[in-house]
Amino acid sequence: MLEVFKVISILLRKNVQIHVIKGNTVLKDDIQSKVFTFAFSLGSEIERDLISQRTKEALAAKKSNGVKLGMKTGSKSCKLDIHLKVIKSFIDKKVSVTSIAKILNVPQPTMYYFCKTRNLLSA
Repeated sequence: MLEVFKVISILLRKNVQIHVIKGNTVLKDDIQSKVFTFAFSLGSEIERDLISQRTKEALAAKKSNGVKLGMKTGSKSCKLDIHLKVIKSFIDKKVSVTSIAKILNVPQPTMYYFCKTRNLLSA
């Protein structure tokens, strides 16, 4: 909330006009604008806290019902496994992992991870 006041104060000092669309209001350097800003900042902070609380309660309820939380463990196979021989031959020919990723049209980090997990890269 204090950050909102700080940003608005800086903008007003630089003669920036701040228009609040919902309230059809223009914020100025007066008490009414400060109260308006305070009210909306406080409201948004309370809403954020309520959302966090509801989320934590929902996760606790799921956990108590035996639902496993977190990311699901993926399978050990990968879409790049069908290209394993081609990737090995490229690496044997000293083609860079970045170039292999471009050739196979996959993101570079994905190709590095694949090569790392398959022990294709030399130390």
